[in-house]
Amino acid sequence: MDHAGMILGSEPKYTIAEVAALAGVPVERVVEIRTLVALAIPTADEIAYNDDDVEAVQMLTLLRESGILDEATERSVARSMGRSLARLAEWQADLVYDFVESSDGGVDELTAITTLIEPLERIQNILWRRHLLDADARRSGNTAGEVDMLAVGFADVVGFTSLSRGLTRRQLSVFLERFESDVAETVGRHGGRIIKMIGDEVMFVADEPVAAARIGLELAARERTFDGRPELRVGVAYGAVLRQLGDVHGTVVNMAARLTAVARPGSVMMDNAMATALEGHPEFYVRDLRRVDVKGFSHLQPWLLRRPKQVGDPPTEAFQIPPELLDRR
Repeated sequence: MDHAGMILGSEPKYTIAEVAALAGVPVERVVEIRTLVALAIPTADEIAYNDDDVEAVQMLTLLRESGILDEATERSVARSMGRSLARLAEWQADLVYDFVESSDGGVDELTAITTLIEPLERIQNILWRRHLLDADARRSGNTAGEVDMLAVGFADVVGFTSLSRGLTRRQLSVFLERFESDVAETVGRHGGRIIKMIGDEVMFVADEPVAAARIGLELAARERTFDGRPELRVGVAYGAVLRQLGDVHGTVVNMAARLTAVARPGSVMMDNAMATALEGHPEFYVRDLRRVDVKGFSHLQPWLLRRPKQVGDPPTEAFQIPPELLDRR
């Protein structure tokens, strides 16, 4: 079995026209699906497809024709799955090549694929079903497109652009891997969920403001003390969001992003709703700062979030609060 057959599970044997004929759809339908899921379109006479491709076209078309998916939803689902799986595949391909390189010539690429592909596929399926079960439990009868109350947070690495220019490709890869690992562990341990990670920035959500506050504070504290890496700045807002295909949308999302932009390195900024929800909680200290004008929000009221100061703690006011935000008069 050649390289493609090893990865796909069986040798390619069809052209795009043959896939369309076997699936009972026009060639244009196969092209549409491939485009939506971000896969390249082989030439008309290229033998690039197998029976799994025929089945995928048939199943997606059946979901459309049965009314389970309308055209707009089908396109959104296909695009979301394509993006997510493409990113996962890139990481897994890196894993294969790292395995080959670390073997010092003892393992070739096909052997690495043979060794890794089946356990990765099985683990992937188990984890997907577990995540689906958790997502189903969180819905509690709600449907996609409904409004939920969530705490939304953003965290990004301060000075990442200049940092990345001074790192080799390998060093940058290691940095991003450790950053993602730290974030995933922290968010998951406090019951939050990562919505997306784009390089040096993460967007997360939590059902309760307390959980989001714990996540934000721990991220800011861990990243500024871990191996001398750059600090994070964090912004969190609480309120009604629209859930759609694994993403969340709305004013609360935009506000959290703006709060992140005005946060000082190593600090966590919140909106009024978060501050109100945390008022009087023994784990947290909140302080209102000077109102600011940011894109989309005039006179936005930021709140600084910290742990209550303990006896013997070093002073942190000057480090965490920009002087221009302290002068509220």
